[in-house]
Amino acid sequence: MDPQDPTVAELMEQERRIFLAHMNGFERQQTGLVQLAELYNAEIDALGQKEQAIDEQIARAQKQVDAIQGLVNAGSATVSRLSDAERILADLRSDKLDNLIATMTARENLNRSQRDLAKLQDEQQSEASIQLQAEQASLERLTLSQVTTMRMMRQSVEFEESAKLAETRADQSELCPCATGGRGIARAGRNRYQPADAGRSCPSYNSDGAARQRRHGNAGGPIGKTA
Repeated sequence: MDPQDPTVAELMEQERRIFLAHMNGFERQQTGLVQLAELYNAEIDALGQKEQAIDEQIARAQKQVDAIQGLVNAGSATVSRLSDAERILADLRSDKLDNLIATMTARENLNRSQRDLAKLQDEQQSEASIQLQAEQASLERLTLSQVTTMRMMRQSVEFEESAKLAETRADQSELCPCATGGRGIARAGRNRYQPADAGRSCPSYNSDGAARQRRHGNAGGPIGKTA
């Protein structure tokens, strides 16, 4: 197949645009999933740092609760002060639990985005393979169509040439008595063969036809005269 052929070039250009559109779509989705994974990683890192800070706060709050508990036992602090310290410690532990849940959710989202990215890459490869096969099939169909068209055109030309050759031979047969055993062929709308045409149409007549005509004329004598 000739790539310079306008039909082939147009088909290849259409297939190329479709293929590029699919590839661009996959590229955008892939870029979005990669960026989403980066955001989840950043979120996980931030939650990890927050967890460290909460652990430090819990450690300090626990020390404060222990200290106030000792003072309450000694009668140097009130129970309400101990209750406030214990409430702060409970809130910090609740924050740690919320932070742990957020971290687990972010990790799950990260894993899902990575799975989606792997699935997208597989689909991209499959789509490229299917698109390539479809393009090859289209090119094969176009090639077959061109071959069929060229064969039909060649047969048409050969038929026309054969018809013209047959017509030429028929015209020659009407003019030349050699082709019909000395008898001219007359068709509707055409004159019969005339002896005066022999010198122009029949090469064999040039050699002996004229001589026979002269002998026949001499033997008969002039027409219309008496001895």
